[in-house]
Amino acid sequence: MVERSFRSRALFTTDAKLQQRLAPHLKRVLIVDPTPASVKLLSELLRRITSAQIWTAASDKKAMQI
Repeated sequence: MVERSFRSRALFTTDAKLQQRLAPHLKRVLIVDPTPASVKLLSELLRRITSAQIWTAASDKKAMQI
């Protein structure tokens, strides 16, 4: 049985041009999703490509309080 380490390699790769184009638009991000695994995945992906402030909420009501 072969074990694979998914943490050792990036799920998605981005090029420098794409990061430069996205950076001005990703200063503050609010992720609203009731599924914790989805929130964690998206948060980690965003942290790899930008230094944006990232907030998360499990519902629209909680998101509106942020």
